[in-house]
Amino acid sequence: MKTLVIGYGHQKDDKRVSRSVSALKKLGPVHYQFWRTAADERSEQRGNGVILHPLSRDQMRGFGKYAKRLNFDREVLRLVSELDYDLVVFHFSPAFFPVKVFAEAKKRKKKIIYDLHEIMPEQRLPEKAGLLKPFLWTILKTQFSLSDGVISVSQEAIDYMFKKTKFFQKYHVVPNYSTKCIKPIILEQRKREIIVIGGSQRKVLVSPILTSLLKANFTLISIGMNWSDADENLLAVGYNSMMKRISEACFSLISFCSRSNPDYKNDIYSLPHKLYDSLAAGTPVLLAQRFISMKALVERTNSGLVLDFARDPIRDLDTVNDSLRTYGELLRGIEKNCREFVWDAEKETALLNFIEKVVLR
Repeated sequence: MKTLVIGYGHQKDDKRVSRSVSALKKLGPVHYQFWRTAADERSEQRGNGVILHPLSRDQMRGFGKYAKRLNFDREVLRLVSELDYDLVVFHFSPAFFPVKVFAEAKKRKKKIIYDLHEIMPEQRLPEKAGLLKPFLWTILKTQFSLSDGVISVSQEAIDYMFKKTKFFQKYHVVPNYSTKCIKPIILEQRKREIIVIGGSQRKVLVSPILTSLLKANFTLISIGMNWSDADENLLAVGYNSMMKRISEACFSLISFCSRSNPDYKNDIYSLPHKLYDSLAAGTPVLLAQRFISMKALVERTNSGLVLDFARDPIRDLDTVNDSLRTYGELLRGIEKNCREFVWDAEKETALLNFIEKVVLR
């Protein structure tokens, strides 16, 4: 089987897309389009069963970012229209041709899988453009109707999308798993720190009173972002160094907000890298209770504390301090469920089984 993977705006080493490519090349040759950076020197490369198709918006013809994006999207459409493949996996859809690329693949009688990293109608527009959301939901419904299978980051996210579009499709859930597990170390060997992992524009959402209380009891460290309330902001580091640093802290704090609405669906239904990396590093999480998908995982695996983070800071601090007396129970929960936090051969096989069923049906 020959596959075309459209990474669109994701870079070559994007964890989720590159795992898709690594799995699919076991079924046959893979064409891989991704967002080209300065580190990608050649426009097309072959090797190890993968043919690379780097595209850079900045190197496209046209004046201004919109003209360049239009030509970038045309290049993506050209790949879908001209390359030889049996299956195309979209990890995003072109802004100018969100339906046309699906229709083009369908016209060529190709199988289509849509891997949604986010709930697209919620993510694609800023809040001030909310009046256009019904149009985006119509686009998503059309994309679902043209697809042969859908991949989502969480069960709650896919349920929400099916409910909103009133269209059900064969699906598979793939959260943003970590790469490796680290055996948890005991509390006495850890630094009295709470870590916040960044790498995005998301705002850390913790009440000022609780932040002050936590700072009085722990050192607050941020990695990969500039958090004004942190005692120390560390630059983004390599994956192994990041995991080691997380493993040395008492807790990893997860309470962010991507939009002004704290119940923004792409946040509350997310299962992000920062959650799985924290748990795989052997460090319990302090999780805001509004995160529905993460809360279900943390409570089921007893791998952290679910806090309010807004209304009762004294109670939250007491919960954190009390947990230090039974910290070993959290570590046992993490160690017992460590395989659930990591991408491994079993999960890759499940993904390939889903893909083969979609292609052969």
